[in-house]
This record gives sequence, C-alpha cells and structure tokens, in this order.
Amino acid sequence: MDAASCGWVARRRACWLSSRKGDLLPQNTPPEEWGWATCEPPFCGQLLFKGSKPVPPRVFFEQGFKPLWSPGDVLRGLAKPFFVFTREFFHPLDQCQGSSAAAVQRFHADSRRFPAAAYEEASLLWRQSEWRVPAPDERSMMMGDGYPAGVNSWGSVVNLLRLQFDRVVIPENVWALTGQNLECCNLRLPQAFAAFQRGRGQQWHHLPPRPLLARDRAEIFAGNSGQRYASDTSKGLDHLLPPGLGKSAHMSEAMRLPSPFAAKPWPEADISFLNETLRVAPAKNPAFIAVVTALLRWPDLTQAQSFLFGLPIVGDVPFSGVFRNIHEAAHDVEEPSAWLEREGSQVVDDLLTEGPPKDHDVILRGETDRLFGHGKWRPLERFVISQPDGKQRVIDNARKTGHNAHTQMLETIHTVSVDFVASCSRDALHTLFAGNHDLSPPACDWLLLLRLGTDDLPDAYRGHPVAEEHLRFSVISVWVPGCGWRFSVLWGLAYGLEAAVVAFNRLPLLGIAACRRMASSFCAAYFDDELSLEFVRDADVSQRGLHLVFGLMGSPPQPAKRFWAAANRCYLGTSVHVGQACSEGTIRVQPKTSSVQKVVAKLGAALESKRLSRDEAGKLRGDVQWLFASCHGAWARFAGPVLQRCQYGDDPVLAERDLLVLSALRSMAQMARPRDIEVWSPPPPCMLIYTDASFEDDQLRLGWVIFAPPPYKPLGGTCAVPPQVVREWLPRRQQIFPGEALCLLILPLLYPHVLEGHDLLWFIDNAAAVSAAVKAASAQEDVFEIVHMACLLRARLGCRSWFEWVGSDSNPSDGLSRLGIANIWTCGQPWWLEEVGFPPKAFRSTLRTALLRV
Repeated sequence: MDAASCGWVARRRACWLSSRKGDLLPQNTPPEEWGWATCEPPFCGQLLFKGSKPVPPRVFFEQGFKPLWSPGDVLRGLAKPFFVFTREFFHPLDQCQGSSAAAVQRFHADSRRFPAAAYEEASLLWRQSEWRVPAPDERSMMMGDGYPAGVNSWGSVVNLLRLQFDRVVIPENVWALTGQNLECCNLRLPQAFAAFQRGRGQQWHHLPPRPLLARDRAEIFAGNSGQRYASDTSKGLDHLLPPGLGKSAHMSEAMRLPSPFAAKPWPEADISFLNETLRVAPAKNPAFIAVVTALLRWPDLTQAQSFLFGLPIVGDVPFSGVFRNIHEAAHDVEEPSAWLEREGSQVVDDLLTEGPPKDHDVILRGETDRLFGHGKWRPLERFVISQPDGKQRVIDNARKTGHNAHTQMLETIHTVSVDFVASCSRDALHTLFAGNHDLSPPACDWLLLLRLGTDDLPDAYRGHPVAEEHLRFSVISVWVPGCGWRFSVLWGLAYGLEAAVVAFNRLPLLGIAACRRMASSFCAAYFDDELSLEFVRDADVSQRGLHLVFGLMGSPPQPAKRFWAAANRCYLGTSVHVGQACSEGTIRVQPKTSSVQKVVAKLGAALESKRLSRDEAGKLRGDVQWLFASCHGAWARFAGPVLQRCQYGDDPVLAERDLLVLSALRSMAQMARPRDIEVWSPPPPCMLIYTDASFEDDQLRLGWVIFAPPPYKPLGGTCAVPPQVVREWLPRRQQIFPGEALCLLILPLLYPHVLEGHDLLWFIDNAAAVSAAVKAASAQEDVFEIVHMACLLRARLGCRSWFEWVGSDSNPSDGLSRLGIANIWTCGQPWWLEEVGFPPKAFRSTLRTALLRV
C-alpha cells in the first residue's frame, strides 16, 4: 500500500490483509473507493485509493501555515505528497544526496531534525515566505487521525483537577477512581471548540472568554442601529477616510466606501463555533465545575475551590483571568486589618446611636448568630428598594460603610445586551445560506424557526459563600422596630459589595462557555438572567443544554421563572420579537409596556407635585435611558439638562419651562416606537452629504453638497443666516460651532423628500459639531436644542446617520459656505446650485416651542 494515494503523504508499506472471511486478495472485491493495481513479485497486488476526495478530507494546520499544493492535486498526480514521516533526531549528512540546495540549506537551519528530503518545498508548510515542518499533531492527522490532536487526555484532566483543589486533602484512591471514570468518557467531543480554534490557527491552549470592549459594542450597535460614538473619541470606530485627500479625491473615495451600517459578526469565537455546528448539524457542584474548567482550558482555576473555602469580599481580590483587566487599579488601598483597628468599634458605637434607616418597617428581622469581639468586625448597613413589579429588595450599603473603598479589584465584568439576539441570528443565517442573495431567507423546514427562551439562576449572590476569614466583614445591620439595631452574619455574598459583582459572574460566565462549547447552545447571561436562542424547529436545543450544564454545576435554573422558547419574549426589560427573522429578515425590539407605564407614572407625579428630588431624578434618568435604549436612544437625552440639574442640584422645585420639558418627555415615552433590526439584507448605499459653516465679518453662512441618488443631480446649496438668529444664541466670540450644528437642522427642513428613507454618510469639518451630532446632545444649551431637534427630524424621516470629520481642504462644501454659488471651484462642478432663504422653523424661539410640542 502507498499512503500517497490518499492525497497527503508518501508511505509505501508491505502488509498482509485478512479478515474473518479470509485473506484479502486481488481476486476479491476491494472496499468502496479502493482498487487493485498490478505489482511486481513477490507481492501479489497493490491496494490503491481511487476516491475523489482525500483521506482524511481535511487537515487542520496551525498558525495559518499550509502546504503549497492541495491534496486533490496529489490524487490527480499533479503534485508530490509530503516526504515520508520519520522520527525526529539529529540526522547524518549522508542523506543529502538527491536533495536540492535549498532543501539542504533548510535541513541545516532546522538542526537536521528530519531527513534532508523532508525540507523540499512540497514537504513543508508555508505562510508567505515563512516555512516549517509539520507538527506532530498535524502529521498524525495526515496519517488518518481525522480529529485534531492535542486533546486533553483523562490523565491531563486529572492533573488539572488536582491543581484546582490544591488546598483540599483528597485520598489517592479518589483520584484513581476519577481517572478510571474519565477514561470511559468521550473527552474529545467536549473539547471540540479547542479543535475548532486550533484549526483556524487561533490560540487554543488557553480559552478564556473574550471581553466585549467598547469598540466591540460600537461595531455591534452600528450594524444593528447606527453610530454610537464619534470617531475621535476613545470608544469610537476609526475614521472612514484618511485626512488630506483633497476635495475631488475625498468625494471619489467616499462614494466607493461600503456602508458604515454593514453588520459585523459577533466577536466571540464560540458563537462562530456554534454557527458551524448548525451547518453540520441547591449547593454548587465544585467537582463538575472543576472538570468543565479543565476540559474548556479555562484560566479561572480557583473558582471550584472557592465554593469550598469561600470568596474574599474586601482587600486584594485575586485575579480570575476571565474578565477585562483594570489597568488603572489603585495601589494604596488600606489593609482591612488596619481599617478595623482604626475605626472598627467607633463605627458600631455610632450606628447604635442612629435612628432607623429609610423604609425600615419593611425589613424583616435578621437573627444575629454571633459577633467577632469588640472592634474586630465591620457591619454593612441594610436598606430597601422597591422594584417596578412591587417586589422589595434589600441592599447592603457597602459604599457607605467603606467596604468597597477597602477593596482592590484587578478586573471588571462585561455584560451582554439584547443586540446579542440580532447579531447571532444574522451570523447564523449568513453561515447557513452563504452566497444567497434572495430578498428573504430561504425556507428550511427542519431547521429555521427562531425562538427565544429565558431562565433565572437560583440564589444569585446568596449561593456564593464568603471566605471564613472575611466573615467579620460580612455582618449585616438590621433595624428591628422596638428593639433598635441588631446584627447577623451573612454567609453568602451581599448585594452592594463591589467584590461580589466579579465573584458571582465567574459562575455564569463559565456556565455559558460550557453551554456554547460543549452543548451547542446559543445562550448568553446578564448576571443571573439567562437567554437561549433556538434555531432548530420543534427542539429546544439551546435551552435544554443550558439546563443540563447549570444543573450539573449545582445551579439549576428556577422552574418558576422559566420561559420556554417562543417568538416573543422579554429580556432585560425589553420585548424582543424574533418571529419574522426567518420570513422577513427582521427582529423587532421595543420597551415593555410596564417600562413605559413606569416612566409615564413617574413623570406624571413630578408634573403634579412640581418637584423632583435628587433621588427621584437619578432613578427617573436611569429609567428613561433604559426605556429609549430599546427604540430611539437619542430621545433619552431630551430632558437630560433638567434631570441632571435636579439630580445634582439642591433645589427640587421645577420651573415652568422644566414642567414643559417633562411634559414633552412624557409624550415621547407614550409614543416610543419599536426598533426594527435587519438581519438578512445588506444595508443600502449611503447618501453622501458635506456641510460647512463660515463666520466672517459677523456674517454666518452655511454651505452643503448632497449627493442624492438618481434621478437627482448632486445638489449644492448655501444659505445666509440672519443676524437675529445668531443673537438668540448664547454670546460667543465666534459662532462657528452652532453654525456647523445648524446645518444638521437646515437640511431636513429644506429637503425632507430627498433625505427620507435613506442612510446618510455626513461629513463635517468641525470635530465638536460631529460629537454633538452623534450624541444628539451638547453641554451648550442652544447647540443642544439644534442637534436634538435635528435628530428628531431625521428619525421622523426614517434616516440613519453616520457622522464623520473631514478636513476643510477636503470638504467640497467649503467654498459654498464662504462665497456661496459665486465660488469658482464650485461653479466648475456638475452640480445643481441654489441659494435658499433661511427657514423660519430654525429660529431658536420657534425651535424651543417645537421641542416642547414633540
């Protein structure tokens, strides 16, 4: 037999083939896709592979290296296979005969590890000009092991388990029994994600979660909704074009730009892995958590043991390796022991002399188990908040008591949003139907029926124990009517501890990774709220996988709070409708009715009392931002100045204009429209717009160029701003900033029929105006009114806008803003030119009235 007939590597070997039915001879029928060839004596025949595809059909090469030929070429006799694989040792020089000079040179450069013939071009792996010999795992795969090597064996898993329980004395017979049980298990399949990463040339030895950074969120939001931050901010995306192109080149390059609203794939690698699988179709359990950690190559090796010994809540919190690093972490945090020594007893004495906390009458009496001695413990002060559903939740104020100030965190969590649903649905559709350009996704009876399920983990923070040496910091103080303050040890993590946030989220983060990588579950978690996305018709694969994994981890989702997958579900206070994703290619996101009613009720109470306290303003501001994040995010900023002044100021009384603003905000909340996210069709080309303003000799002039689609010609326009308009603005030495912002308002007023329904790529040569346009807000009141009203007008016209900075030398509207239609360069362009009068609706007095009547 010659292994070269299988397409990969030369290896001629004599063999005797037999079975229970007798010897395999040339007169017998060979296996399927194999055949006999004549052979010289003493051999009776040669067995050759004659199939159309190589065996194995695919080999996973690491780090982007690959051979210069394809195995199909070897099957057809168009290329030579790899040289015979041999053992690695220091080879003598007598084997260099017959090898090329380049191969001999590489033979010496690689310390003569293999025969010189193994260094010919056809026997090496290449990445551009770099070369290397195949790794042992790659050689193994080419010789017939179709699954990538490097899988953790049962022995490796046991060693990793020992490492995770280094503080626990476990008898050797237990480890031996564990190894015997693991040896009987199929450990390859749970490690398929590692093989997937290795096959793509990615890091696979350690597989932590990928934190969702601000840039990732900006890219996701751009594909689902629009621009989130200006390009010159730390959270913004890169500029679309480089500076200094000049007017003609900038226009030419801008017209060739892809849409900035084009969606990017979800950045987590295990979601890409799930897409490929679609195509191919009470007490915690520390032991199972440790096994999952080992199989997933998870870097957090202390979590399993922490459920035995507890978690730290103050002082230096150890780095888990699964969250985003905090580079600016403080280094001067006071030692907890010194903190207790300095003020431990005095704090308790002061607390005992205080009166009851707010809403003390709804706090149930806590039972004090024990104290730690005079001045050797530090209590947490407990208070109550009332949730929108009427449920009352106790919070332990670790900020007030100094616990958080004496905690040093080295990492911070990252969370998911409802955009996960749209992005993953889009990625799955494009993976399944790659290359399909129909107006809607193709029908797929057995597979596509998109649904969404939600679950809630039990116990949450209370299910995570506090380390014994930190229990003295985990004492809650409870006001008991008629008795005063009483104290009780809290054995689980307290709501309000900064350390508790990271400590708790380590569990759902590992669980979700296990669900994705081991159970093919499309799922995500926001603290203890779990989400499952289903694609397979009549089978809740993702949600059942989530139940299985978290159940084995000792944290089974609560049946009472379980909502099986359906086309309509609520998640994180948002109503998500996925029923039209497979038929029309859209997913609808909108605020829950209860969220709208909550905001409307709070605004109604403020309008009736004509007062808004600091606490109420802060809560209302958060509720408004959460509400409009589901639909039109910029609307949340409409009442921003009023709410900020009430939240951080000392006067809760609302002025007449404040009442008008809050009344308008209530109307906006009542008519909040849903957000439809396209998950199938690509975004249409953007309409290009350039605008500019000049302020010379106390005259403000605006200029613009609109590259509208056919049948319209490019439109160049200019407008002189009346002095009385400028006088209504805040006094400034020059009015370029509000002038540049005014262009954003003028164009929707003048050309609504041209802009309606289009995606706009808008270039402005003033960075402050770009930032205000993106945020639809500004710290300067007059500019705030301009950009916010402009945003509302574009929303009514159904426009999505992407704002970019452009240098003045590359801005084709620069001449129009200075000399109007008399500019010589402008007159030489094939544009329709016009000078228009200033629209009365853009006066500030009219504008403010219109904003209050939204």
